Amino acid sequence: MFVKYFQIELCTIVITTSSVQHSAVNFGQYETSKYAPNYPGIMNMPPHKRGEGSMERIMQSLPDNNQIFGVIALVYALSKYSDSEEFLGEVNELWFHEEKAIAIQEKFQDELKKLDEELKTRNSKKTRPYLHQLPSNVPNSIAI
Repeated sequence: MFVKYFQIELCTIVITTSSVQHSAVNFGQYETSKYAPNYPGIMNMPPHKRGEGSMERIMQSLPDNNQIFGVIALVYALSKYSDSEEFLGEVNELWFHEEKAIAIQEKFQDELKKLDEELKTRNSKKTRPYLHQLPSNVPNSIAI
């Protein structure tokens, strides 16, 4: 039983990291990084030491327009869904043939649909909804 628990735990960590966590970190980054002072992907000077900070130094540190456009283009491309993306719960291939496994898979899909609706309801009350954790927006894996 002890080994089975850790196998389940390990699988949960791998699946969560490669789907839900990646979605949370990846797909929202364009919204933050398109304003260079928020998220300068390039700095032209090393970080200042305590007491050396000034508006002039900060302005000299920020990237120029060409550098900004390069970072924005890269982050934009990385934060888009792939055309062939498959989302949590979607199964385009038949991997299981046993009735018990298919029933578990269907239960998982039903629970994801309920969670998706619950989160959409919560988001409807927000001025800035957070959409990157909706199961319908979380890819099954990382696609670059």
